[in-house]
Amino acid sequence: MIPALWSLLLCFAATTAFGAEDDYEDEPEGERDLQILGWVENAYFVAPQWEIRAKLDTGARTSSLDARVIKRFRQWGRRWVRFAVRHPDTGEEVIMVRERMRTIGIVQHEGDNDVRPTVKIEVCIGGELLDVEVSLADRTNFNYSLLMGRRALRSIAVIDSGETYLSDATCPDNMPERDIVLDPSLEDPDARPVRVYEPDEPEPEPGAEPGPEAGQGAPPGSEDDSQTGAASEPDDTEVGDDETGDETGAEQGDG
Repeated sequence: MIPALWSLLLCFAATTAFGAEDDYEDEPEGERDLQILGWVENAYFVAPQWEIRAKLDTGARTSSLDARVIKRFRQWGRRWVRFAVRHPDTGEEVIMVRERMRTIGIVQHEGDNDVRPTVKIEVCIGGELLDVEVSLADRTNFNYSLLMGRRALRSIAVIDSGETYLSDATCPDNMPERDIVLDPSLEDPDARPVRVYEPDEPEPEPGAEPGPEAGQGAPPGSEDDSQTGAASEPDDTEVGDDETGDETGAEQGDG
């Protein structure tokens, strides 16, 4: 009886340790100056330049963004995703392209399981600029187009589950001005300037292969992942993110 009990306790300890390691991977080191945010906040979606409401849910590991017409493709030797985002209030729609980070399998609490691509987007919240990995999914049935999980939040905030709108959708004061790029796949990210040959240096023979310093990268041959089946298997599996449930009643000014 006692050996069996010890085996059970060791199994439980190993499972707990594995779960803790998985949950806190890439944990920021050192002390963190955390602000307090409510469970619903206004956020600034940088690329389309929208202010939207976001649900802050520490029960979700990975963040999630409402997206439609999700199309995976390959370009310049990289994996990309083209998708449409829609402003929840105005209905304005913008087409974006971002490099695909990974594909995750979502284990739903109810209903069928889901496979989603993830990309990184820039979001400002509480005066912080964040590079947030989001899974792309149709969130029509939820109240908030952006859900921010604990991976995005753990370095900047703790969440007060009884408050909303404790901050503004502001970006850092020192955030540099830059052009908004909706589709970075149009140009080779690894392209280098064409080499300029000196007058006394012979140019390569016509038709010869250019050297490593002369070319601008591979031609833009595009391959549709949906036809090759490249995205059929998820890289990771997670428990349903927003299936903890959106709640109604978090209106502007509740906090």
